[in-house]
Amino acid sequence: MNGSRSESDWQGLVGEYLVCKRKLESKKEALLILSKELDSCQQERDQFKLMANQLREKHQSLKKKYQELIDGDPSLPPEKRKQVGFISD
Repeated sequence: MNGSRSESDWQGLVGEYLVCKRKLESKKEALLILSKELDSCQQERDQFKLMANQLREKHQSLKKKYQELIDGDPSLPPEKRKQVGFISD
C-alpha cells in the first residue's frame, strides 16, 4: 500500500469512532446517574447522623434526669440505689 487509506478503511475508522463516541456518552450518563445517587446517599447519611446525635443527646438527658430522681429519693434503700445505678449505666 502506498500510505493512503482506502474508502473502506476510512469508513471503518469512522464506524469505530462513532461506536467509541456512543460508549463515551453512555458512560457519561451512567456517571451522572451515579453522582446523583451518591449525593442522595450522602444527604441520607447526614440525616441519619443528625438523628443519631439527637437520640444520643436525648438518651443522656433522660439518663441524667432518671439518676437525679433516684438520687433525690431518700426512701430508696442504698442497696436498691446501687441496683438502679447499674441499670441506668
